Amino acid sequence: MKRGRQGEGGGRPPLEFTEQQIGLIEGLAGLLTIAQIADRLGVSDRGFRNAIERLPDVKDAIKRLSLIHISEP
Repeated sequence: MKRGRQGEGGGRPPLEFTEQQIGLIEGLAGLLTIAQIADRLGVSDRGFRNAIERLPDVKDAIKRLSLIHISEP
């Protein structure tokens, strides 16, 4: 059971990717959609989109290959 008041921790930690996973993202970005890449990585589409916005390495990997314009679904 969570201790403390509401809003103090808890919840799922944000996604982080290894260098190997970022390399995989770069390799797949020209071939697959964001949803398909998220599926390959075993994460949700929404979680992957959040990671793209939050992590510069992932965002750069996607942008370098001009996958798609990243926008809200």
